[in-house]
Amino acid sequence: MALTNHIVPDSPTNNFCTLNPLSRYLQNNSSVTTLSDGNVKISFGSGSNVNNTVFSSIPFLSGKIYCEYLDLSSSPSSNSQGMIIGIHELENLGDSGEPNSFAISTGSARQLWSNGSNTNYWWTGTPAQNDIYSFFVDLDSSSPQIKFYRNNSLLGSSVTITTDKTYVFSIMNYGWQSTPNGVYNFGQDPTFAGNTSPSTTYTDASGIGAFYYPPPTGALALCTANLPDFTPDVDDDVPQDYFKAVTYTGNGTSQSITGVGFQPDLVWSKPRSSGFNIVRDSVRGSTYRLITDNTYAELSGSNYGTFSSNGFNLGSEGNVNSNNVNYIAWCWKSGGPPDLTSSPTKPFAKNGVQYETLSAANITAGTITPTAMSVNTDAGFSIVKYVGVFANRTIPHGLNSVPEMIIVKNLDDSRDWVVYQHEMSSDPKTDHLHLNLTEAVDDYPFWNDTAPTSTFFSIGAYSAVNRDGDSIIAYCWHSVEGYSKFGSYTGNGSTDGPFVYCGFRPAFVMIKCSSDTTTTHTSWAMYDNARDSSNVMNKVLYANKSINEGYRGDASTAATDIYIDFLSNGFKVRSTKEEVNDDGETYIFMAFAEQPFKYANAR
Repeated sequence: MALTNHIVPDSPTNNFCTLNPLSRYLQNNSSVTTLSDGNVKISFGSGSNVNNTVFSSIPFLSGKIYCEYLDLSSSPSSNSQGMIIGIHELENLGDSGEPNSFAISTGSARQLWSNGSNTNYWWTGTPAQNDIYSFFVDLDSSSPQIKFYRNNSLLGSSVTITTDKTYVFSIMNYGWQSTPNGVYNFGQDPTFAGNTSPSTTYTDASGIGAFYYPPPTGALALCTANLPDFTPDVDDDVPQDYFKAVTYTGNGTSQSITGVGFQPDLVWSKPRSSGFNIVRDSVRGSTYRLITDNTYAELSGSNYGTFSSNGFNLGSEGNVNSNNVNYIAWCWKSGGPPDLTSSPTKPFAKNGVQYETLSAANITAGTITPTAMSVNTDAGFSIVKYVGVFANRTIPHGLNSVPEMIIVKNLDDSRDWVVYQHEMSSDPKTDHLHLNLTEAVDDYPFWNDTAPTSTFFSIGAYSAVNRDGDSIIAYCWHSVEGYSKFGSYTGNGSTDGPFVYCGFRPAFVMIKCSSDTTTTHTSWAMYDNARDSSNVMNKVLYANKSINEGYRGDASTAATDIYIDFLSNGFKVRSTKEEVNDDGETYIFMAFAEQPFKYANAR
């Protein structure tokens, strides 16, 4: 076979999808499931690898997507032999058995599989070696669907698929067929690694790629050139214009920390040795601090410094600037500081403009009017300060989408930090986590048992989020394509841990187990690219602990094996520790980008 057939034709401007060696479910004998030819060929070997599943490297949640698969396996001899090929929900990559979405079986039963159940026998003919199967997924139509083709002939009719899901292509060895194997073409190679010789090839609707058969009208290759751009896309903005992690060394007197690249609205700093997690923001004022690893009320001090156009200035306050102490600072840009001193005041800052009223800022009012806000609709981040009334109420967050993570702290009282995350449990609107504790998710109506909307989040009559007369701060986020992601994964207890797709190479990841009730080590683990510039990422700090960098989540001992890898399109868990990967437990995460996957071609 010519060497050229082993090369995937990527470039600095475009990478085609492949199978992902880091994203797979291996139920049996992983040693006989191998990828080759630029990760487009899969070989399951023979025997003892039934139900092993491998997934594609680029997920999709919209668009019209097309790919092809050449089956090199010998013809199956029974209904229980063959491959199950199709699409799988990204949120359920750890599930056992067949793809839990939509697929076809190449076994002699010729089954359609839907959500894990074979539903009917709907195509005729005998599968044969060198059959080419094609898949057309249309998520843009009013009735999203997938169509299956065999040798360019439609099999049955189109199948309606679930909306509001993110999918990956998937392939599973079904049964004990001898040495099942095949090759995908996501647009990079219509010869299928030299196994065919097409007389004519075809591009997608954008003129990209090369396919053995003509793709359906409007279909696109699954490649980075066809991925959406970073959503803000304002003045060539990149993720670093909205989030940046920086390290510095304290000097005990005063100094300016530059290199952030923007004026931050939220600065969260932590000594890399023992010391408090300090949170300051532009809505309360940079001289006011909160501590995430404790319940303390807000305190102020002029020596905490100010925010500047390229970072922040520090005074002599020891919590943020002790002499010869190394620090990390995580910095976020929101809508800029509100103006609380002019007459009239302009307490509502949105996308860099200050407004006198909510209506002037085009923010819909709730049953509580915030006293100040900073809102960035491009970055999906807002800071909201309000006064509690100890009754069920709604608070405007100012964003264009439903918040997926909300962190709330009572400023005037010693109360726990309260956290909402949209995937922390099966019914998150009834539950909560505490940022300052290790506990699992608990049922309590802090959110008035009401899910947040694209306009408001709701609060019940509870002191931590709504004590009468107390000032309270809320930090609200939702995912932004190519910049931020808030989601969950299920641990497997293996050093070959879950691959978590984000759509970007992370600059920051925070992980918390939301299901483990033993709560021994399940702290809020934080990683970033400023302290760890390359894999492995093992310099873990914790939002709820003041301990040194690299300790266990219960603050007991130092540990270098609580690590993850930052990848071009997400992160890979490499540790078996309870902090990030206890078998069967649910973990939530928040992640911010260094570079969108569309442009992270060198990773």
